[in-house]
Amino acid sequence: MKGANEHRKSAGARLTILQSTAVDARSLTLTLTGELDSGTVAELCEITAQALARGQHHLVLDLSQITWCDNASLHTILGIRHAVHHAGGSLTLANPATPVLHALDGSALRHVLPLTETEGQLPVAQRVPEEPGPTDDHRHT
Repeated sequence: MKGANEHRKSAGARLTILQSTAVDARSLTLTLTGELDSGTVAELCEITAQALARGQHHLVLDLSQITWCDNASLHTILGIRHAVHHAGGSLTLANPATPVLHALDGSALRHVLPLTETEGQLPVAQRVPEEPGPTDDHRHT
């Protein structure tokens, strides 16, 4: 459930983060849209640190609108998870998009990071990610 505290932060043109505070004020949902990589993840770290400082120790990252995800960003999310747990909270990755699932499958973090999906969808363990198409990797690294 979302509360009145909603606003957007943008990490450049490639990642937008929508913050939604739950009614209990100890929880925060961050909806990420766009590319999640080593160049955009710093904003996520900053927002997470600010949330923890405000006492919001239960975080949900909605990853349903991520169009690109690399291993470096997953390792950063693992660090965020450790910080949140150290503060006595929890971190959940919700509704991971296909690029996130591909990155998780290419790393050793699939079973380390807590994943969930919304009602009406298959559990993550049962969902088969789509094969990447010829236009899925549109970035130049």
